[in-house]
Order: sequence, then C-alpha cells, then structure tokens
Amino acid sequence: MATVILVRHGRTTANATGLLAGRAVGVSLDQIGRDQAALAGDRLAAVPVVGVVSSPLERCQLTARLILDRQAGTPYAPVDLDLTECDYGQWQGRTLSDLATEDLWPVVQSQPSAVIFPGGESMAAMQARSVAAIRRHDAAFEAEYGPGAEWVVRLGRWRRARGRLGGGEPR
Repeated sequence: MATVILVRHGRTTANATGLLAGRAVGVSLDQIGRDQAALAGDRLAAVPVVGVVSSPLERCQLTARLILDRQAGTPYAPVDLDLTECDYGQWQGRTLSDLATEDLWPVVQSQPSAVIFPGGESMAAMQARSVAAIRRHDAAFEAEYGPGAEWVVRLGRWRRARGRLGGGEPR
C-alpha cells in the first residue's frame, strides 16, 4: 500500500481572527501560515513524494505549492474538489465565539459526525467524499508507482479523514 502523508494548511487570516472560513474565497495564509507551510515543505523535502494532491482552496493551494517547491523532482499535483472544506452553509464567515452560542455547537464539539450545518452539508458527507478521494488517489498512485509510493494530500478537514481512515470517530 502506498503511504499517504496528511498535511493541514498553515494558519490563515481567518484562523488568526477567529472566523470559520469554510469555502470562502480569498482566505489565504498569513505570514505565520506561510512559515508553517514552508517548514512542512522543508520536512518533506527528504521524502521523494510522487504527488501532492490538494483541494482548490487558496490556502491549500499555497501550502501544496510550498511543499512542491522543496521537492527535488516534479511530483504530480492534481487539484481535487472532493478534498475541499466542509460546506458550513449559514455558519461560513461567522466568528467562532458567535457560533459557540448556537444550539448545534455542543454537538459539533462532542459528536461532529452527527452534524448537518444549516444550509450546508453534513460532516459525515464531507468525511465520506474526502475519504473516497484519498482512497481513489492512493490506489492510482500505488498502481502507477508501486506499493512504496509516498504522496501528500492537503485537505480541508484532515482530522476527520484521518479518523475515518483509521476507523475511529472523526474529530
């Protein structure tokens, strides 16, 4: 089986101000986030990855670019819409402190897989599409490069995918 390396994007302008960015356009990495992504790229430079797959979000694309720039070769770098952030619907763009007053907030914190965001998608649906995309890419990389292939995926809610890939409750 190929090795999947899950990477989260660096800190964003939204993270720094306590906003739930979701799929909002124009949310980029701040300087700390660029430094974090560059450090991830530095750490992965010694690993000859065959691919770096990313969601289409700007913050994810920049993180992927900073990883790719430090690779000796030219890994395949597809963008996959199925790896994008959860659709938070009416919650997108609101502050976390405001969202903490919502009746749904305790469920988000204690049992995220049970949540369906108002006007958005469920965490379970987001998790299912992300995990399916990771498995699809993993099979393709292994078929092309063999079971020793290593690749990086940069996605929105990596903790949920990690939990599901490992068989546990995503957090």
